[in-house]
Amino acid sequence: MAETWKNAPRFLPDDPYERAKIRFWASFFNQQLFEGVGRVVTTDGEAQEKATNDLFEKLKVFEEGMNEFFPGDSPTPSINGENMGLLDILMCTLFGPYKIHEKVVGIKTIDPERNPLLSSRLMALTEQPVMKEINPPHEKLLALIHFIRQNALQSSVP
Repeated sequence: MAETWKNAPRFLPDDPYERAKIRFWASFFNQQLFEGVGRVVTTDGEAQEKATNDLFEKLKVFEEGMNEFFPGDSPTPSINGENMGLLDILMCTLFGPYKIHEKVVGIKTIDPERNPLLSSRLMALTEQPVMKEINPPHEKLLALIHFIRQNALQSSVP
């Protein structure tokens, strides 16, 4: 994309080393955080408690890594629809509906005290007009997450 649309918003930096670091964190995000949220949503009892603790540890690692890319972002990061990068998009995709996750599962995954950088960045991102336009309706997403959880819990019963 970067070679084709040179004047478009940049999802990755021009510098190869910086681009590699973003790709590393994007991979971490997909492999660790996405799967971690999935386990929290689709389990209950002790398995959910373990999945939640694992997710909190991975969020801590992610937040520490993000300090390099978004230094001084707390409490109010400066974002506009033109400077959103790959990590911003991934954060919105997974954590944009975190309040719905909390409602369905009953666990607060994104906490401003535990994850100040992620929380502040996420709040700023979800307030962007482009994000408001593409977010699915609250009730539909709530029903979908509820459906996914119920199916996972029912299929795990012997």
